[in-house]
Amino acid sequence: MSDNLMMKYAALGLLLVLGLQWSAMAAENEKRQDYKCYLETNQGFKLMRFSWFESKVNQYLLSLPGTELPRLPRDKSIPLYAKAVLECVKNTESFTLEEAKLAELAPENQG
Repeated sequence: MSDNLMMKYAALGLLLVLGLQWSAMAAENEKRQDYKCYLETNQGFKLMRFSWFESKVNQYLLSLPGTELPRLPRDKSIPLYAKAVLECVKNTESFTLEEAKLAELAPENQG
């Protein structure tokens, strides 16, 4: 191999390593955002809260159906699974679905 070609590979390798390091540092510095989601579950419609990285919200939303969810003491003793995401918004925003707005006002969802 020529010296010129070796230098190009070395420079490319260095850029790759620096890019991976920068990407990892950016992920470490990203803050989580609180979301509230109105879901259809195997136990009916529920309001759930999540804390997600903003850059991955779409991934989380796509993977949520079929996921086992944490149960609260008032839930049935069977596992709780998400069937469908009806609406998700940042915790500071308001729902647009009337059903979600009513669920948020329910006493069990306060706090």
